[in-house]
Amino acid sequence: INAYPDTVVGIKDSSGDLNNLQAILDAFPGFGTFAGSERFLLQTLRSGGVGTISAMANVIPAEIANLYAKWESYEADEIQGKLNVMREATAGMQPICALKEIVAAWLNDPEWRRVRPPLASLFTEKAEALLAHPAVRARVAQSA
Repeated sequence: INAYPDTVVGIKDSSGDLNNLQAILDAFPGFGTFAGSERFLLQTLRSGGVGTISAMANVIPAEIANLYAKWESYEADEIQGKLNVMREATAGMQPICALKEIVAAWLNDPEWRRVRPPLASLFTEKAEALLAHPAVRARVAQSA
């Protein structure tokens, strides 16, 4: 960081481990640290980080932007909780496949389900369960 201050200006932690992310934030205060998941956005901002780079932003961009704008407000914890509900809907699924399934339903465009190897589209049962989740159902309904 110190050797290349105009070249290395930030890091995205995609470990999925809050302790790892916090260690980076503690070790490099003021460095442009991004969480790899919106689940850690509020904690990242409160610890001096700068945001999140998350695939879920393709599905819930307004909600993530809302937390970013209001992270210092009294409602920040509640907003973070709502973000987590959508992430929990995809738990146990390959994230890209789950997100593509949501977008396919949202846009009513089955081509969005197409993935490249080694990924595989969600099995019908998993896709149906995902789309039946209340948070996902609400997101998809917004397109109607």
